[in-house]
Amino acid sequence: MPPVAATSVLPSAVRGEVTAAGLRGGRTIARAFALMCALVAGVCSACSPPFTLFTGSGTPGAPCPATPTSAGGSVSATSLLAAAQQAVDCERSFELTVQGHDYVLPQWGGVDGGMVLVTQDGEVLATLTRTGDGLYTMYLVNSQTYFERSTCSHWLRVPGGGSTVLRPFLWSTTSPLSSASQPSIVSETSAVAVVSATIAALGAGTATIWIARTTDLPTKMTWTASASAGNGGTTSWSFSDWGGAVAIAEQLGSPSDGGPGGNPC
Repeated sequence: MPPVAATSVLPSAVRGEVTAAGLRGGRTIARAFALMCALVAGVCSACSPPFTLFTGSGTPGAPCPATPTSAGGSVSATSLLAAAQQAVDCERSFELTVQGHDYVLPQWGGVDGGMVLVTQDGEVLATLTRTGDGLYTMYLVNSQTYFERSTCSHWLRVPGGGSTVLRPFLWSTTSPLSSASQPSIVSETSAVAVVSATIAALGAGTATIWIARTTDLPTKMTWTASASAGNGGTTSWSFSDWGGAVAIAEQLGSPSDGGPGGNPC
């Protein structure tokens, strides 16, 4: 079975409450899912949770720098992005609040918004609204993407595994800031530097990133699709809960392959 298929046996209202509670903070997510497992046991004594979500066992990140490299004064846009990538690599796990319309994910299509939790080991738990479709819970574990539509009661795997579907969010394992092109400083203060750049992993468009000068960590990112590649729409990501030691462990199972949309139930 895929991760968290156990949520399928819960009443929809309870399932939504547990998922939302878990995604409000990486450091409390394990407790939320422990509650869910207890509820599952109460609903079906023959059901066993096919996943584990736990804290404290992620792979350690890169050594953190003693002092932020960008805090000492004005530096180049390239240096700011390099420092931000180093800080992300150090913290590794983080949470995103996604807002916008029709941000296209590979093998998936557009998403309008939701919550994304990236773990220390580059795994992902997300609840995202697919443009023109509905709300999906998604997991990336062992390079496999599993999903369940909110109106369905079973899980599917993206055909072929779907290893790239959630890749745009994996800033701590793919180093997208280090390979950014055409960087420029939009504004700069002692507290925040705002940098514009093209980030290939996000698609054809322009990213604007707010970087905290005291930590080098991104606090916000907006991305505008190029007019030639889409509708010129904008999506925004707000970063939070850096460094929570969260990981997902998958038990065995073989969900069917299927694409989102249509009639996934």
